Amino acid sequence: MHSQLLRKSHLTSLFLAIVVFALVFIDGCNSNRNLVVYTTLNKRMAEPVLNYYAKLTGFKIRTVYASPDANKTSLAKAIKAGTAHPDADIFWTINQEHARHFSKSGLLECYPPLSADRIPPRFRDPDCCWTGICAFSAEAEKQDRFCAAGILKNCLNSENARRFLDFLTSPLGEKIIISNNPDFSSLHESSTNPSH
Repeated sequence: MHSQLLRKSHLTSLFLAIVVFALVFIDGCNSNRNLVVYTTLNKRMAEPVLNYYAKLTGFKIRTVYASPDANKTSLAKAIKAGTAHPDADIFWTINQEHARHFSKSGLLECYPPLSADRIPPRFRDPDCCWTGICAFSAEAEKQDRFCAAGILKNCLNSENARRFLDFLTSPLGEKIIISNNPDFSSLHESSTNPSH
């Protein structure tokens, strides 16, 4: 009886080791290290963050810049034109109205980033289609002006887009964004600090 339990325990351990090895091996062999970011942030704001992430992960990032003043309907139409396979994986905007419109239009995949719980609920889509990242300033945050990002439905690199959104909403991502854009402030800190 004891030897059967011991043998069963060894087989279970061996099975788990094989599964872990396979997952690590598969992830390491993933040759798709591409990410396409559609953003309304200007180059000065977005590029340092994208370059940092590319160095950190080895991802090849292509960026499509749109005007932050672009009409939300025309932006949505441009994305809808490629709905079967959009030309971008993630939408990162400086205008939260774009994110809200994209969500209502059904263009964004529902995905709650790993750090979503640290972001106050008013800066997150109730259906997890977009997440606030940081405010332009404490004053702008009071006016409900903040950066937001979401993953485009049917994108070609959805797993890479999830990883990037996890990074943007993480404390490290927020730190990189704010250190390269001094006008920005943390949504987390500004929402919990009564002095703001």
